[in-house]
Amino acid sequence: MANYRYQTQTTTGATQACQQCESIYISLGRAVCDDFCDGVANYTISNQILSPHNYAGTTLGDVITPDVGDPNFIPGYFYAYAATSTDTATGTYRILRIDADGTLFPNYISDIKQCTALACVSL
Repeated sequence: MANYRYQTQTTTGATQACQQCESIYISLGRAVCDDFCDGVANYTISNQILSPHNYAGTTLGDVITPDVGDPNFIPGYFYAYAATSTDTATGTYRILRIDADGTLFPNYISDIKQCTALACVSL
């Protein structure tokens, strides 16, 4: 059973057992969010991860797994994510930013965006 923790700018929640963690799928990271919105590049969204919420309920402060040490996760990078394995050319997806505070909280979601025309906009 996985654990999760909520975090905001000023509050760190207690670690809680993830009774029913949800699977979401993410792409490889990009340093620039707009890369997912250019209409040319097609990114595969196939890395399955655990989150305390499903695709539609994913929220700021969620801590997702896998955790520190996975070379696919780079703090400050953006990742396309979806409810199923898909791609950015044909699938429904949003974009999240993963950050780390340098202590106990790797891989928390610090921003959620979507493409509008050719640009990322915060939800």
